[in-house]
Amino acid sequence: MVRAVATARLHLLTVAVDRLGALGVAKRLDIPAVVLQDWIDGRTPIPPTKVLALIDLLDSLDAF
Repeated sequence: MVRAVATARLHLLTVAVDRLGALGVAKRLDIPAVVLQDWIDGRTPIPPTKVLALIDLLDSLDAF
């Protein structure tokens, strides 16, 4: 994955976590908290389907 894309995805995730907290984001994305932490730590990439769900989540929070 291109580094800029990975950085942008992580930024979106960080904004969501700042607004809702890690547990809130994990719940809204329907993933275990440990998976969310793996994404934050860069151990695993955020799947495209969850990136779209993350964008929808941020949009619903008027984060942009």
